[in-house]
Amino acid sequence: MMINDNLKTVVITGATGGIGVSIVDKFYKMGWNIIALGRRDNGFKYSDSSRYHFVLCDLEDINSVSDACTNILKVTESIDVLMLNAGAVEMASIKDSSQHLIDKLFKINFCSHFHIIRMLEDSIRLRD
Repeated sequence: MMINDNLKTVVITGATGGIGVSIVDKFYKMGWNIIALGRRDNGFKYSDSSRYHFVLCDLEDINSVSDACTNILKVTESIDVLMLNAGAVEMASIKDSSQHLIDKLFKINFCSHFHIIRMLEDSIRLRD
């Protein structure tokens, strides 16, 4: 189902937890279409609205990121704002950080966002 392209559209990563919930709420109250990415659908209060679309996405998994971008492009042809809000942090000293932890954080905090931008860049509306 395509969203109403007469309204502005925002794509938000990390939309189902923490500050992401507040970001979704703010854009929704401003009348925007919301495409919310998250690891789990938490039954957000706008779930039954035609302006709110949830897309499952695990930023640690590049295939999940690719699938999410494909699903985004199925519901909209243009994006006004891409809000890369998701991120991960784990408190450990450099000495105590395993390579697995470093790889995980790099995938979530950098690689996934880079991939999202690359896949969606042609849909992002440029303004003069």
